[in-house]
Amino acid sequence: MNNERIKEIALANGHSLFTMPDGTEDIHPHVYEFARALMTDIVNDEIKEHQDCIDSLSGVPESVKEYARDSILDLQGKLAELDEVTDD
Repeated sequence: MNNERIKEIALANGHSLFTMPDGTEDIHPHVYEFARALMTDIVNDEIKEHQDCIDSLSGVPESVKEYARDSILDLQGKLAELDEVTDD
């Protein structure tokens, strides 16, 4: 998700544009920070749920557990992408 998408969602949900020090119009920077923090929290919750699920598996083939671990890696990759939110 990029800043433009965060801005679209924020504006659609009642946030307003403000004139920034450089003269451009944008939402407040803290809105971007909040959006990133919220997305990170959601992904971390999903990772925890997956890890708990794997931990509770007994008598399940290792291939199934490995598949579940791979899904955690996918979620962790998505979490890393949140740090790469851009202005694009």
